[in-house]
Amino acid sequence: MLDRARSALNRIPGYTGYRAKERRRDDDRAVRNQLADDLDASAAQIESIGRDLANQRRLDAIQPVESLFRQIGHLANRVRTAPSGYAGLYDEREIDELALDQLRRFDEQAAKEASTLAEQVTSLQRGAALPGDFAPALATAVDEVSRLSALWDGRTRVVETARPSPETELVSLLDPAVPQTSTTKPIVLSVGDAFAIYDRNAIVTAKLRIDAAPHDVTLMRMDSGPDWLFLLQGDTTKAATVTETPDEQRPEGTVLFDGPGRSKATDHTGTNAEAAVVATIVESGAAGDKESSIWIRLDWGKQRRQYSGIAIHPSDLETFGRPTE
Repeated sequence: MLDRARSALNRIPGYTGYRAKERRRDDDRAVRNQLADDLDASAAQIESIGRDLANQRRLDAIQPVESLFRQIGHLANRVRTAPSGYAGLYDEREIDELALDQLRRFDEQAAKEASTLAEQVTSLQRGAALPGDFAPALATAVDEVSRLSALWDGRTRVVETARPSPETELVSLLDPAVPQTSTTKPIVLSVGDAFAIYDRNAIVTAKLRIDAAPHDVTLMRMDSGPDWLFLLQGDTTKAATVTETPDEQRPEGTVLFDGPGRSKATDHTGTNAEAAVVATIVESGAAGDKESSIWIRLDWGKQRRQYSGIAIHPSDLETFGRPTE
């Protein structure tokens, strides 16, 4: 498998492995383009699976397949459009040799993982053509995309800092056999931060955080509204884009939270307001043939607000921090 990964790198024209300072930007771009092309090929295959499922009228299976298609496409876009800046790996200062070695190892592992994903997608396509449940094969491919995304995050840190990663972190990223001891990294956004959902970019202009143990709930206004980004994190992670709605009866579905909490609201002026709140959050339609929806009710004594909208996969959300002037 490692030989196959090295072979994949060696087939990139002119790839020198970052040793020549004047070639580093070209090498990085070549690696990114090759990996993005491989991911695009897997995404195209997933898209074909979705069409086949639609033709078979297996509507309950289409949504998770489409979600996987978006995840792979999102990762391919991240890989292809990563900036080749003038700091970090491309700086004029001397680059740590260990960082260069790690970068080569990241590229070998990414090539290997992309090849593994391609094999899993082919297996998924065979399973989708047969009657029966192919959810396990789909879950395996989703896990592989998540692993590739984490691997790319680790590689990006080395590129941007030109410093090697700690060995413990490196082992967890490069060796899939090593058990992961940490939980999923929480999504953190503050007022003024930029983020993207699919092809839409937005700035957080107001934030409402609710401490609803064991969950942490946030509602973040997207630009001037009316849309809000909803995040529920804790034992599980849920995300959605919602808008404020009139008072209505609670829908049927899975209750994600129902009870008291503590809210803290912050806007672009830096003003904070804290209060006790009763929150009710319901997810509907998760097991049907459509995307699930999220319904939220917040009660502050005599004041009540309700929101509803369509759930998104957390991996479809990309954060950028505060934009620079």
